[in-house]
Amino acid sequence: MRNRTTLALIIIMILLIVGGFIGKGYYEGKINKNQQAHRSLVLRNDTLQKVTETQYRKLVADTLTKRELRKLIDSLGVALDAKPTTIIKTELVIKEVIKEVDAVTVKGDSIHVIDYYPTKENYFVRYQSDVSLSSQEGVSKFTFRPIDIAIVMSQREDGVFQADIKAPSFIKINSLDIQSLPMELYKPDSFGWIIGAGVAKVLDEDQTFFRINAGIRFHKLYVLLGGSSHGAVDLNVNFEF
Repeated sequence: MRNRTTLALIIIMILLIVGGFIGKGYYEGKINKNQQAHRSLVLRNDTLQKVTETQYRKLVADTLTKRELRKLIDSLGVALDAKPTTIIKTELVIKEVIKEVDAVTVKGDSIHVIDYYPTKENYFVRYQSDVSLSSQEGVSKFTFRPIDIAIVMSQREDGVFQADIKAPSFIKINSLDIQSLPMELYKPDSFGWIIGAGVAKVLDEDQTFFRINAGIRFHKLYVLLGGSSHGAVDLNVNFEF
């Protein structure tokens, strides 16, 4: 009788494990299919967003094949010595500003001009010129400061990747296009199977027996079926808090 019980327990656990694998594959496949459909719709309708006066946002179109990526790189004339994965193209425009000249000095027949863009305190361009009124000739000098532009890549809760670009307020971003090979999707670990074993001892009877169990996990719900070498079978349902 005990042998039959043990055999039945083993068969049930094998079926449970096999069923867990099948269920996991079906569940993950369904999630992946829904994610892909959602991503395609979101990417197709995406446009450049102006988040603030200095920040812009665009989603990453990570749907290129290797052949499409290589063709696009060749069209840009970019020489590489490594394997490409992502292409970022953007069009930046310096905003037009009409302002008073910061300083004008007249010495004899010469006019000395100093001006800053966009402001003297935090300028991008410093302009100087010396013009002779008698000869009607002059010299100009432009001094440029570096421009800090930051791009942050992040993944949203729905698995879609996005890029946020931050630039100085005097720069306008007309377009931002980010294309890449498929990036790794975030897949929630919502399903898994569990198997384990243990040893127990009945103190009053001075009896030692072995126990095995198997089960499935769905989110924070655990369902375990176990059995021991002395013929006991049990079913446990546990919740994680």
